[in-house]
Amino acid sequence: MMPSLPQEAPVAIGGTPEEEGHCLGSAMAAAVLRECGYQDTNFGAYTPIRLLAEMAREQRARLVWLSVTMPPDARAKKETADLGRNLDSSGATLVLGGQNAEDCAPRGLSNVQVLRTMAELAAFARGFAPLGKPVKSTA
Repeated sequence: MMPSLPQEAPVAIGGTPEEEGHCLGSAMAAAVLRECGYQDTNFGAYTPIRLLAEMAREQRARLVWLSVTMPPDARAKKETADLGRNLDSSGATLVLGGQNAEDCAPRGLSNVQVLRTMAELAAFARGFAPLGKPVKSTA
């Protein structure tokens, strides 16, 4: 059973890019973030990246996640970079995970994190890795 959260709990939203039909990674991220005290909204598979930008603004999300398993195409890379910039202007963080997260991650944005495991996501969400500071890959 997932914990009840106070109304003022930070908000996290996320999903899987619209070209990808899987949803397990995103569902796991939602569960981890809920356990860490975030109000989560998981848009699941086939999520337009533009939707995440709109919903992050509307819900005042502090964290947005994207589960990237398939190699991203040029459009996905551009939309992810746009999302990162939009989130940066509002003080939010974009967390990318999955097999091809590194290939999709925009460069030069301090609010974009690439995390390799759910344990890293939990540590990051709990504040062991402060928001806005890149988490270094151990791979």
